[in-house]
Formats: sequence, structure tokens, C-alpha cells
Amino acid sequence: MLRVDGVDEVKAAALLFARADRATQAAIRKETAKFAPELKRAAMRHATDPVSRKVAASGKTTVTAKGMRAVFGASGTHGKAKLSELAGPWEFGGNRQRKETYMSRRKGRSMKVTRRTQMQIPAKTPDGRFLYPAVADVTPEMVARWVRAIAKAVTE
Repeated sequence: MLRVDGVDEVKAAALLFARADRATQAAIRKETAKFAPELKRAAMRHATDPVSRKVAASGKTTVTAKGMRAVFGASGTHGKAKLSELAGPWEFGGNRQRKETYMSRRKGRSMKVTRRTQMQIPAKTPDGRFLYPAVADVTPEMVARWVRAIAKAVTE
């Protein structure tokens, strides 16, 4: 969530938006919705591997009265795995040393198998790999357009 603490211009714009009439707010939301797909394009630019590209391509943005909401990886699959299960580990990394033990059958015999099933997931990082950098790239332009749309709608 974008906070407006410490930025007086954005605080003033948020205050103007909150006090504007419904028609003005609708015009501002329409202007914001025109720029919303840019977040998905930025995520696609930052995605480097097939899984991250699929997660970035699944993004959906909606603009409501409370702001803009972007959802990535909520639906779809990559092979047999759901994107909702892969999005987090692919963005922030996973425990690559985690071992999983399961029963396997070979030639009619059961045996216990232990494997590192998450070695293909990237190493952990708190900064994100493709979605967080995309949001960081797009946010200044999005806020500037939002402020301009508020100023335009309020002055007309």
C-alpha cells in the first residue's frame, strides 16, 4: 500500500480527491484506469524465467473508489502446479534445502524416498524479484498521473 506520509503534495491531492464530488472522482478513476495496465507491462519486463513470466502475465488490475488493486498469480497453472502456490516462492524465494520424504513404488516394491524438492526455486530475498521492482518503477509515474488527474478534475 502506498502511504502519503511526509509528502505534502500527495497529501493535498488525497484530501482534494476525498472532498471531490462523485462525478469528479469517477473522472479521476477513469484516468487512473488508463495507466493501470502499465503495472502488468512492467512486471513482464522484470520477469526473467518462464514461471515468473506466467505469474506476471496473469496480473489483473482494478481501480475502485478506495484505490487501485493489482493481483498477480491468483489463477492459472504452470504444469500441474497452481500459480497461486508458485507466485510467493518465485517472488521471494524458498527453502532450497527442505527435504521431502514420500513413498515410491518401483517394480512392485514400496520404498521411502527423500528428495530436495525445492531446489529449482530461487534463493530467498526480501526485496522481491519481478513484482516488487515493477511496482517501484511504476509508482512515481502513477502517483504523478493521479495528482494531475485530480488537479485537472478539480480545476475544471
